[in-house]
Amino acid sequence: MSFSDARLLWALWAVPVFALLEMLALRRARARRRALVGDRPGHALLAQLDPRSGWIGAALRVAAYACLVFGAAGPEWGREMVRRAGSGSDVVLLVDVSASMDARDVPPSRIDEARREALAVIDRLPGSRVAVVAFAGDAVRLCPLTLDLPAARLVVEALSTSSMSTPGTDLGKALRLAVKVLPPGRHD
Repeated sequence: MSFSDARLLWALWAVPVFALLEMLALRRARARRRALVGDRPGHALLAQLDPRSGWIGAALRVAAYACLVFGAAGPEWGREMVRRAGSGSDVVLLVDVSASMDARDVPPSRIDEARREALAVIDRLPGSRVAVVAFAGDAVRLCPLTLDLPAARLVVEALSTSSMSTPGTDLGKALRLAVKVLPPGRHD
């Protein structure tokens, strides 16, 4: 297994801190409950209280944080080396998804036209590997280099101007990311 950004795994060091904070919060809640009700076992406020629910909730919150960090690091499974004759090329499609692509100077809109053209390019690349990079104020790889052209088509079809949260148009970031997507020594 590999990660697209393994540096984010350093945030897992915060899991014990969060677990400690959850434990302290549970103790504080128990102390406040004891101050409010006392130690009476049959009190109406304590009748519906499940003593395990606090610990289960805390454990679930800590586990959710750990899973979010792990997922943000971008785990990648299932890589396999496939030898093929060199009949195709490696192509990285850079698609602008900034807000300006909603303009209707090209019917129906610029983003729809860009999507249509990208799909037409994919259709003309049998045997080639295709990657998709979307960019606005930032750039993100939405599809790694793949021979699975239908998967790349699905990614392109899902593109919209709401795909990126950072406003602007930074083609430089997109080009730098495209160079990283290509295999070393294969780009000029």
